Amino acid sequence: MKRNLTEEIYRMRKLMGYDSKSDRENITSLDRLTEEKIVKKYFLNEQTEEYEKVTQFNAGIRNAKDIQRQFGNNIFYKSLGEPQPLKVDPPKVEALYKDNMVTIDGATNSEQLKEQLDIVIQNLLDTSGFDAKNVVMSIQGAANDKAPTETGPGGIKLDHPDSRPFGGIDITKSENYDAGNQYLAEKRAESVAKYIQEKIPGITIKTSGKVMPGKTEEEKFILLNAKYKDEAQYPIEQGKPKIEFINNLEVKLAKDFGVEGGSITQDPTQTYYQGNRTIKLTPAGGTEPIVLSYFWDGSTGQNPISAGGVQGGVGGAEFRQGAWTDNPTGAFETQAFKNVSSNAHSKIVTALTTSGYLNNRQEGEDILTIIMDGTKLSDVSEINDFETFISKLGVGNSNFDRDLAVDNGAFMINYITKIVSGGKKKS
Repeated sequence: MKRNLTEEIYRMRKLMGYDSKSDRENITSLDRLTEEKIVKKYFLNEQTEEYEKVTQFNAGIRNAKDIQRQFGNNIFYKSLGEPQPLKVDPPKVEALYKDNMVTIDGATNSEQLKEQLDIVIQNLLDTSGFDAKNVVMSIQGAANDKAPTETGPGGIKLDHPDSRPFGGIDITKSENYDAGNQYLAEKRAESVAKYIQEKIPGITIKTSGKVMPGKTEEEKFILLNAKYKDEAQYPIEQGKPKIEFINNLEVKLAKDFGVEGGSITQDPTQTYYQGNRTIKLTPAGGTEPIVLSYFWDGSTGQNPISAGGVQGGVGGAEFRQGAWTDNPTGAFETQAFKNVSSNAHSKIVTALTTSGYLNNRQEGEDILTIIMDGTKLSDVSEINDFETFISKLGVGNSNFDRDLAVDNGAFMINYITKIVSGGKKKS
């Protein structure tokens, strides 16, 4: 067990016979020398351990970045950070409640009210480091000061949540008008709070109500605010991959492309593919995208090259399906094999597998197969986010899962513990 410095010095003094007060008061040069050695040894050990830990951590970071450059693994980060300001937008939510009604469905603009609240909810959830347990919201409902009644507009039944309208307040008496309207304002705030709590479990919400005198626009609004219960630093996990998918593939009849005839005869009524599809994936923690394009220049099935192609093969034409390349703009070679340098195919599969959206490597291969197929994505021109991309292809999970990414081989660089983990798929 490691002793602290004071304990170590005391132990050495005791072993050397310097335990009495007089001994300590008449400490010799030998004693001082012994203490100095203990001090130096103690701090040297501490410094060496910390130095070795930092050295190993930095080496782990370099290794993770090298592997990312070579193979495409995503890299995520964990650190301590100050909570970012909580964004509540819109802070004023328009709520046009029907007379004497209190639930969200009791508003004439109930669907728009829900849409506004969904914006508030999403902004909170999107705040980096957001933790519902450390957030408190305040919601103020409103009502006007008109005389309340025990029926809604047109005599409909009130939607009050209590067993009796207005919680039992006798609103037929003028002296209870204010209390009745205060009830409406408070219950409206509570209905909004319930809606938010259902979508953000664990969040603390304080509600209040305000009666607005006379005719005022303020009675049409619910006021919202959110803040942290404390300003302590919290672990923040960062990093997310980015994707861009571009479809420049045209699918037409050969006659519409004008490619029938020539040195290689083609059926003018045959479906003909021409163009390319490009996937650009920037792994989390990276700056340069991995680019992979699939080019077509032939008809469906085994695709003969149009006029000017190399002769030979079955039917006097060169047959092939198309070609991969990591050049998204240039033409591909005429050979019937992948024209890809720097293992772009394998890198893009690794980047997909460790993205946090796929369950395994086979799903990464499945995505490239769908791109090669040339049909399923024919109605797509461009996609710029992973969720839409995954949902469109029907492969993997549209919800991002950082733990799944690390399980599949992504790296986690933890600046809190000074440990680099991941990099290998767990069995």
